[in-house]
Amino acid sequence: MALHATAVLALDYISTDRFQHRQADPFDQQSELLGLQRDRRTISQALKEAGNGLSGLALGHQNPLPQTRRRT
Repeated sequence: MALHATAVLALDYISTDRFQHRQADPFDQQSELLGLQRDRRTISQALKEAGNGLSGLALGHQNPLPQTRRRT
């Protein structure tokens, strides 16, 4: 049977430092996850903007060709 962390601490099976570390781990992991999700959204947005920029460049290169053909 698994003992609850506070029971383990009360029985002196783990140190107070280790107990506090175990308590902090989920919060640290949650914080890191939120940071990574924020980074992912930022990178996805930058990727979309770069793709839109490339699409705009491709259209810009296509448009002068018909004008050049009309002049000749």
